[in-house]
Amino acid sequence: MTCASCGSENRVGRKFCVRCGAALGVACPACGAPVEGDGILFVGDRGVLVSGFSGGVTFLSAPNARDFVPAEKKLTRSTGHYKEWILAAKGGKPANCNFEFGALLTEIALLGVIAQRTGKSLTWDADTAEFTNNDAANKLLAMSYRTGWSI
Repeated sequence: MTCASCGSENRVGRKFCVRCGAALGVACPACGAPVEGDGILFVGDRGVLVSGFSGGVTFLSAPNARDFVPAEKKLTRSTGHYKEWILAAKGGKPANCNFEFGALLTEIALLGVIAQRTGKSLTWDADTAEFTNNDAANKLLAMSYRTGWSI
């Protein structure tokens, strides 16, 4: 990867330039296009997109990107993460990002960790809570504890 600041070549996967220390861009694993900003990278069968943390969608490769229409905003806008959480804890209305939703996001993140550890594309069956195509990945779903320790 070439550093935009000094022009030095750096090995793939490096986050900072070895010569000048500048942050290096990230390339899409599917198409090699540069990924700018922050957000979540989605790589699917029909294209690649980045959903920014502060909003907006950037298509890196998608044949039907021009036809994309954003979904209608249906959720109530947040009054602030901490304020919502305190009001919900005191018996008020549930926070926009309640614990049930947070649990699903945590599950997604942890499944991503297992995919990273195995280096494989995995198929998850949420009903059975296991991977349908990788026994090694299934072994990473549960911890084995030392004798005398258990949950």
